[in-house]
Amino acid sequence: MNKYIFLSILIISSIKSANACVCRESPSFEKLFDQSKIVFLIEVTGNKLTAVETNEGSDRAIELNYEVIKSYKNGENKIPLFQLFDSCSLNLNTGTKYVVFVPAKAWHGVSNVINQCTGSFPVYTLEYSDGRINRIRG
Repeated sequence: MNKYIFLSILIISSIKSANACVCRESPSFEKLFDQSKIVFLIEVTGNKLTAVETNEGSDRAIELNYEVIKSYKNGENKIPLFQLFDSCSLNLNTGTKYVVFVPAKAWHGVSNVINQCTGSFPVYTLEYSDGRINRIRG
């Protein structure tokens, strides 16, 4: 009996691990900021499913509709933003604000992809986000 309980726990924990976000690199927040071509505060106003070309071929992604609230780095103009379907995706909800780090390098061959590994995060309070960004900008 104990053998089956242990086996069940092992299977459940491996399923959770398989779905957890694991970034290829774990750079510091400062390095993510430096490596980003744009960092800005946005509010998501909607999204749509769109086709993209990745390193592996054709795929689908979510293209965001958003409004720029504040620029922290080169974010005065809107650009297309995408989110791929992977375990590191952000849970992007309409009406929610996010600090978005747009990496200079393409993600799996797709430009302007945002996710947890690029440093992007939801905003719970503007003071928290501003403080976090200001600490690395000096």
